[in-house]
Amino acid sequence: MKHSEQIKGGFARGNPQAFTALYNEMYSPLFWFAYKFVENNEDAEDIIADVFYKLWQNSSELRDIENLPAYLRKMTRNACLNFLERNKLKAGIYKDLLQRSETSTEEDFTRSDVKSEVLSFVNTELKKLSPKYRTVFDMAFVHGMKNEEVADKLKTSNQVVRDMKTKIRKMLKVRILSPTTATVLVFLFL
Repeated sequence: MKHSEQIKGGFARGNPQAFTALYNEMYSPLFWFAYKFVENNEDAEDIIADVFYKLWQNSSELRDIENLPAYLRKMTRNACLNFLERNKLKAGIYKDLLQRSETSTEEDFTRSDVKSEVLSFVNTELKKLSPKYRTVFDMAFVHGMKNEEVADKLKTSNQVVRDMKTKIRKMLKVRILSPTTATVLVFLFL
């Protein structure tokens, strides 16, 4: 965290600006961390909102917490597992998620943070695409639909879908690999 001790101290004293700074700094990494569990934007957003609400309710106890990002990840993980349990996922999937989350190391969290930053950047770039291109991206790349399925749903040809996917890749490649962005990405991965 950027100013973790200042934020933690201000937050523990009930300073709303410290809460806002903490929220702004940790929302994106926690959202993507939660999304890995629940695989749904709205559910991940709700979980993170609950985590920050509980954190606000217990702000006076923050003085005793050494690693606030790790504490927030643990709160998020527990909230996700509770969510999954409430929604009665199949026992095998729940067990697998639980085992994966218990064996995660600090290196996994760091890798997850970097991934979440990159995904957040890509998500920002995707929002700049036209609605039609975003729809194709979502259907083809996020949901893994075949070109024929996308074409059927959009009532267009397979060739149009292929062309749109090619244009999406090119647009994202240009935006993501601009000199400034490439420098940031190289810095993140070194």
